Amino acid sequence: MPEARAWLQALPGVGPKTSAAVMSFSSLRRPALPVDSHHHRVAVRTGLIPPSVAVGPSHTVLEARLPPEWTAQQIYDHHEVMMLHGQRVCFYRNPACERCVLLDLCPEGQKRMAGGASAGQKSVEGQ
Repeated sequence: MPEARAWLQALPGVGPKTSAAVMSFSSLRRPALPVDSHHHRVAVRTGLIPPSVAVGPSHTVLEARLPPEWTAQQIYDHHEVMMLHGQRVCFYRNPACERCVLLDLCPEGQKRMAGGASAGQKSVEGQ
């Protein structure tokens, strides 16, 4: 896997997200975690990664946090759920924290619901 990802990323315009998507979404069906902006935003807001970790490097950090026994399908499902959550609830601006299923686990959402959105908003949205 690392060699295949490195080979793909040596191609012009291919970065960590695209190489992970090729490995995961194609007929290869390998365990790789693509991290898009939605997935990244949810990971930052829930505290899985610090706001200082950019999208590119977050692939390595978030993949390392996945359970080692997860299959390629489980990793794909995780990506899909995180991405959809970012698209449908955890919006870039004005996230719908009041209907978030992760609120109990989300320091950013708890801050927003308590009225302290401005500090957290700058740290996440100022990227």
